[in-house]
Amino acid sequence: MRRTQKNVEMCELDSMNPFAPLNRDLNTNIGLYKAGKFFWGFYETTENKNGKKSATGSMIAPAVSLSTFCRGIDGTGYDYLIYDEFIPQKIDKRVRGEGDAFLNAVESLQRNRVMQGQPELKCILLSNTNSLDNDVLRAFGAIDRVDKMVRKGKTYARFDGGLSIYLFKNSPVSEKKKELALYKLANDEEFLGMALGNEFSASSYEHVQSMPIEQYRPLVSIGNITVYMHKAEDVFYVVPGIKAEDRYTTLKNDLAAFQRDFQFLKIAVYDRAVYYANAAVKVEFERIWEL
Repeated sequence: MRRTQKNVEMCELDSMNPFAPLNRDLNTNIGLYKAGKFFWGFYETTENKNGKKSATGSMIAPAVSLSTFCRGIDGTGYDYLIYDEFIPQKIDKRVRGEGDAFLNAVESLQRNRVMQGQPELKCILLSNTNSLDNDVLRAFGAIDRVDKMVRKGKTYARFDGGLSIYLFKNSPVSEKKKELALYKLANDEEFLGMALGNEFSASSYEHVQSMPIEQYRPLVSIGNITVYMHKAEDVFYVVPGIKAEDRYTTLKNDLAAFQRDFQFLKIAVYDRAVYYANAAVKVEFERIWEL
């Protein structure tokens, strides 16, 4: 699975084929071919004397995009779902409701498996550490968990419900990459942190710091976070939990009312007067304002 249909179709190119490394190592020849509208699949490839390639045999695995996934696909024939590059780059267009779409896709593939007594579908999600602000991480309640792992320097953690998170560090590949011209010349700290250290963007942690909570008073709660206001200055501190008497949900009408009543908090963000207890509440607060 990839985020968009264009991402899937690009895998048809030899240079973009995710099976290319395996083909080289295992002497196989697996490629991507169209199997229907918005539906592609990986097959063994044959090549005639004129160099034309074609699919042969049964489909090894389907290739679908999250943006065009058709609910109702029978997932009984597959044990794993691999979602590649699930965290978009800055340049990528955000797909509205990606988290819900992924949950619906898994539920659709899972449904018949349960009825037939098969084990649960195993989902493997792969990506560079572009940003913590990601719908799929959010859908699994994983942003806070990843944030805690980063702050504690952990590379692996297993959580209730069968969720495991790996943050690869100190890779020998990264050490070799440091010697390449690209990484010596690149003048982008966030890119270098992601490419060489598997670090999330610095912007995910901007203004994330511990503040003396006794100097603040609870102002308003929105969703599962609370905004505190400094008792003497126009400075705000966002923390997890519902702690204020004035409360709003994140449902459409309540959210609109919050945005109307507390517009000054958005201005405070631009004035660099808002601080956050952790990266997870920063993501939630900035999503409220679509920042």
